[in-house]
Amino acid sequence: MNGTDASAFDVAVIGGGIIGVTAAFYLARRGKTVVLLERNGLAEGATGNSFAWINASSKAAEGDYHRLNARSLTEYNVLASEFGEHALGLTACGELSVAPVADQSRHAALRTQWQLLQDLEYPAAWVDGMALSNLEPCINFDRDYVGLLNFAELSLEAPRFVNFLAGQTTSLGAEILEGKPALSLEMGDGGEILGVKTSDALSPPATCFWPPVRTARKNYRT
Repeated sequence: MNGTDASAFDVAVIGGGIIGVTAAFYLARRGKTVVLLERNGLAEGATGNSFAWINASSKAAEGDYHRLNARSLTEYNVLASEFGEHALGLTACGELSVAPVADQSRHAALRTQWQLLQDLEYPAAWVDGMALSNLEPCINFDRDYVGLLNFAELSLEAPRFVNFLAGQTTSLGAEILEGKPALSLEMGDGGEILGVKTSDALSPPATCFWPPVRTARKNYRT
């Protein structure tokens, strides 16, 4: 380890997408000393290029997976109650699926999904007739339609969420280092993880990361 101290942090998080930053936030909030390494910039990978629909309705037939997604929806609402929806990039939009009554297959599938959600005590409502037209007045339903409204679901501006939570994480004392790829893990003789190797322009390539290089902190949006 070249005399460096592997105990500088309790946890090193690799990756600055929504999963990595969220993990770093909760670890720091629980009193862990945390460093996050991101090879590029925060939310520049899959997080910044995906449609973030926070839902559990589409997993109604999958039991445990549905419950995991429903728990996630609950936790987003917990964060919204603390920080506000706007700061996090959350929008309470709901989701509406429709099917023509004359299409027996689609109608039956939608009805089955609603029944599953009812059994799971998920917030959803069956909508038909005039109520559907009132709900979506800009849509011309040229036939008799029914709908399934999942009114508690959210959409998320994921990069905004990541940058806000990054600001909260650094305020808790964590280090977030962008442009700092993790190359490999530094392993002890007994297989224990001692640290993370990174490439640093100020030191030889693949030098052990512990302790971290101190850099000017970016002003994340809070």
